[in-house]
Amino acid sequence: MIDSKIITFVTVAQLGSYTKAANSLYISQPAVSQQIKALEEELEVKLFIYQNRTLKLTPAGKKLLSFAESIQAQSKKFHALITNPAEKNQLSFASTLSIADSLMPKIITKIVSQQPQINITCHVLNTAQCLTELRNGKVDFALVEGNFDKQEFCSQEIFSDDFIAVGSKKLGLSATVKYQLRDLLKYPVIFREYGSGSYDIFHNLISAQNITATDFKSQYQIGSPTTIKKLLSNGLGISFLYRSVVEKMLQSEELIEIHLTDVHIKHPIYLVYLKNNYYEQDYLNLITSAL
Repeated sequence: MIDSKIITFVTVAQLGSYTKAANSLYISQPAVSQQIKALEEELEVKLFIYQNRTLKLTPAGKKLLSFAESIQAQSKKFHALITNPAEKNQLSFASTLSIADSLMPKIITKIVSQQPQINITCHVLNTAQCLTELRNGKVDFALVEGNFDKQEFCSQEIFSDDFIAVGSKKLGLSATVKYQLRDLLKYPVIFREYGSGSYDIFHNLISAQNITATDFKSQYQIGSPTTIKKLLSNGLGISFLYRSVVEKMLQSEELIEIHLTDVHIKHPIYLVYLKNNYYEQDYLNLITSAL
């Protein structure tokens, strides 16, 4: 359904190599070069350049890649719907780890109650991985709290949550005391892995105060929000998480919110999908009705 030159272009762009693209497509490297040249002549733009022997997309190439990935993903979905009507009951999406436990059960339950026949696949990944799955057409949309290129993707804010400092009373912290961010440097800090939205927000939060993670007493970088919550409960350190992620622990006083006078962040949660998406309104209706 898609021009072979576009398929070749996307493969070269994603793999960053004519040779790797040729191997992936089971065609010769000269054939790959000829298709790219023909596409550039057809569009009258340069799509790739070499910088320090590395193949790079030009600005025009980046725009075409964004469009082509969207069309390619939608083409696969449309083809599946045409050839297998049962596919209309398939929904695949991704969610970041930080919001999976708190938001996903509510959303999935509501979707299933509205469409009992639907089959759902939900991938729980960090923000960078969610965006990769989108680009590759592996998921229909993603729910993320991290930073992403708004020129590359379409998005709608669907939810907003406080990003707060939390810890255990075992550390001598009090829910009634007002702290400044620098007061917390004497405690170990627990934060998410690189590539996660929560890491980006934490990094930006402390950078705004001219603080780095190494300024804290010690640092523990953990990929699982569930593990982070258990470590916090054990009094191992302090962390910065979405309020919804630790809401039950705050209510039971297993953890306390550390009230900061110099930091207040309310961060949006986004529905993110590829540009020029035929199913855009369907996704928006589905998620907004589930919240």
